[in-house]
Amino acid sequence: MKYAVTYLGVVTGSLGGRDDGYPEYKSAVLEKDSDLIRFKNCKELTVYQLSSLSSQNVLNIIQKEENKLRDKKKQVEQAKAQALAKLNSTEKKLLGL
Repeated sequence: MKYAVTYLGVVTGSLGGRDDGYPEYKSAVLEKDSDLIRFKNCKELTVYQLSSLSSQNVLNIIQKEENKLRDKKKQVEQAKAQALAKLNSTEKKLLGL
């Protein structure tokens, strides 16, 4: 079984001038159940069980997200057209339209 874990760790090197030991959230992907042992004392540990998806499920998810983006783009274009329609001729000249 594969797992993804997130936990509260500390910076192990100087990052942006901060001292070592500054708290930060870290993550890891584990291949085996036995890998979980090293995380048993971690603060704010969250473990996610990963499972594979069929290629058809992935394609469905991608298509759904593409449709959402397309719909959002249409809404933005409609709002833009409505805003331009409200402008008078002087405002349009100033904007170079």
